[in-house]
Amino acid sequence: MSKWVKALLIVSAIWLVVFGAGGMLFSAGLNLLPRFVNIGDSSHRAEHMETYTGDMTNIEQIDVQTRNGRIRLVGDNAATQITVTATYVARDSSEAKAEERLSNMKTVITTEGDTLRVKADFGAERVNNQSISYEITLPTNASAIADTSNGSIEVSELTGDLQLETSNGEINIQSTEGPSGIDAETSNGRIVVSANPTDGRYQLNTSNGSITVRLPEELGVDVTASTSNGSVDLGPGQWAITGGKISTKNVSAQRGDGSLELRMDTSNGSITIEKR
Repeated sequence: MSKWVKALLIVSAIWLVVFGAGGMLFSAGLNLLPRFVNIGDSSHRAEHMETYTGDMTNIEQIDVQTRNGRIRLVGDNAATQITVTATYVARDSSEAKAEERLSNMKTVITTEGDTLRVKADFGAERVNNQSISYEITLPTNASAIADTSNGSIEVSELTGDLQLETSNGEINIQSTEGPSGIDAETSNGRIVVSANPTDGRYQLNTSNGSITVRLPEELGVDVTASTSNGSVDLGPGQWAITGGKISTKNVSAQRGDGSLELRMDTSNGSITIEKR
């Protein structure tokens, strides 16, 4: 073996050792960095629950607003008052910090006319790693407004008008009577409605998710449905297309007297009407 070949082998070995050690140090540095500077560390969790009760006399509507939390509204025929159960959750890099953030969170309940307002107060502008969720029981005939930014909305057995909006979460509505009207919108999530109205208007919109509506087969429905990436299935019943249109993605049709206006739109997902 010539001296030049030997020299080349020695240089190559040195480079392998240097780059190998550097790679290990770089990897170790990445693994250790979060522990030293606590970047993104929210490993400690604090939680607290509170229950509020109030008279529903002269109250016809509830307005619930939160961020980073789910909202569940339950109608009860026997209820003469409202029960609000709030769940507060805070996360941070230490137990003390999580508890401190939790201590600043609260619920503000006010009355304006015939509306009871329930609003989440995080006590700070920064609400990452914090959530306030609500489960609320109220009389069945009440109307409801519910608004959250990151969380699902679930409504059961309410017969009044519903205005529901979330940015990231599904919307699920179940009722054996009504609701009389629905305006539901989510950016990322499916919408499921199982209802028993006699008439009214339902407006259902989602950007990324399917829409499923379950209705009595004998109910008259005037439907407009549109999806960009998915299909539309009208389900059972005799549908008249006169003056309307029908395709796999866009439908305008009527069943019976069309007493329920049903408007549905999604960008990515299928739309289905099923028998309740």
